[in-house]
Amino acid sequence: MDPAATATETHDLMRDSLRRFLAEKAGVASFVRPLFEDARGTTTEVWRGLAELGALGLLLPLDVGGSGLGAIAAGIACEEFGRALFPGPFLSSAVVASALLAQLPLDAFDEQLASALAGGGLVATLAVLEPARASAWRQPQTRALEKGAGFTITGEKIHVAFAEASDVLLVLASVEDRPGDSSPALFAIDRSACGLEIEPLASLDPSRRPACLRLKDAPGRRVSPAVEGPALLSALACTLDLAAAATIADGVGAAQRAFELALDWAQQRRQFDRPIGSFQSVQHLLVDALTELSLLRAIADEALSACDGSSDDARTQAVAVAKAAAARTLPEIGAIVIQIFGGIGFTWEHDAHLFYRRLIGASLSFGDEAQSLDRVAALLFPEHAEPGG
Repeated sequence: MDPAATATETHDLMRDSLRRFLAEKAGVASFVRPLFEDARGTTTEVWRGLAELGALGLLLPLDVGGSGLGAIAAGIACEEFGRALFPGPFLSSAVVASALLAQLPLDAFDEQLASALAGGGLVATLAVLEPARASAWRQPQTRALEKGAGFTITGEKIHVAFAEASDVLLVLASVEDRPGDSSPALFAIDRSACGLEIEPLASLDPSRRPACLRLKDAPGRRVSPAVEGPALLSALACTLDLAAAATIADGVGAAQRAFELALDWAQQRRQFDRPIGSFQSVQHLLVDALTELSLLRAIADEALSACDGSSDDARTQAVAVAKAAAARTLPEIGAIVIQIFGGIGFTWEHDAHLFYRRLIGASLSFGDEAQSLDRVAALLFPEHAEPGG
């Protein structure tokens, strides 16, 4: 049997299963809207149900309860979660945190963490970026000091997704392994740890829950102690690229569903005794949206494929191109959808603005269009790249 055909069949089955589950258990009216005020963004029942479907272990290896299906499968799942406006920590825990752990040699304690993530017993998130120096994340100012059998971590992290909903926070910090010589390392910190303050941040999209972390001698455990320095930074770079590609896939799913709703509305809404979809101006808007969406989906698929084994430069370039395209395209599709719905699309009671918010959030995550194009230019013309860019 052709392995590619087998993979496609597996992906199709996964997509269908997720779509049915989310439609039945996580509808916008019955689940999404009521949970906008809930820090978890989900319920125990739904989260465990996703684990039983295998959705939470897509990127984790078989020996810890995952399926190891890779980035393309994770992207398909994210597309379905975007389509459903799912407000829970799937991307931060089942994609980002899990993808990082999957790349590291884990000790027995780390394997328990990975297994709990795949089984739905724990939620985790990654804390890498720091205030006013997000592009310099490879040289964290957050410090870890060895204390007894563990470490204490002091510093500040920003844009930490679903920190309030996470049981474990994976924090990048510098540790002094030898006098005068420090290197970045990864630490697991319990959400309830002393010395950890979580400040929720305002977000245009109520289904996203960013936060700021302030750590002052917060106790933590070193994850994968054998990996540090360049090896860890390489794994983190790969993880962040996958996170960006998965976020774009989420946006594609939301854009697809929003387009379907607008198309259905154009066929139902009547003016001058005719469906508004019969008007050429509305047809042009719908065709523009579908064209842009189809192109973005192809670019996003290429980025996800690059996250499944391409060279570092090829992966980073593919993701940056997709991010630049998404930053421009997703808001445009959202604006078209709102325009077709007219005034009703702006009301809180209608779902159109929720999709628009999701699209704006996805377009702004991991940099805007100009920043993404700068990344592409730096790879194509390294001799002209700005130092530290």
